[in-house]
Amino acid sequence: MEKILSELYQQLQKLLTLHRQLLDLLRAERQALVDADAAKIEELALSKQGLLDQIALADESRRKLVSSVATAARLPAETVALSRVAIIAQGLQVRLGEQFRSVQQALSHILTKVEEQGAYNRALVEQSLERLVQMKRNIVGSEAPKSGTYSANGQQAAPGSGARLISREA
Repeated sequence: MEKILSELYQQLQKLLTLHRQLLDLLRAERQALVDADAAKIEELALSKQGLLDQIALADESRRKLVSSVATAARLPAETVALSRVAIIAQGLQVRLGEQFRSVQQALSHILTKVEEQGAYNRALVEQSLERLVQMKRNIVGSEAPKSGTYSANGQQAAPGSGARLISREA
């Protein structure tokens, strides 16, 4: 049992390291999005995909080890979460139980940060796409541009009175 717990702890440490790397990539991606650096965004997307694949493999290994812990403790595998593993580990060694709690808290914290950064990056991309769609509408003229300008006599200009950059006939 101690060997399985030790392997599981090492796997959790590996997952923690991979998620920290993912957070760093997401932060770099945010900067690339702000800078509109297409080459960097593409490079980071490839790196992120490779890292996500590594995380998936490590998580699968974690699941198998948790299942082994459940089997050794004679518990149904679906009822054993990391908090339960910490209790089981504490029954063997108090220090080991504390280590599991610590890594569980660290993983929970880093996952929250990854989710927040991912949501922020997604919002940046969606805002950029909306701006591009609006620019396309204004250029091609598929929709009247939203005008926030005033006419020569001081009245707010009508939305349809703006000029198009490209004629529909062209």
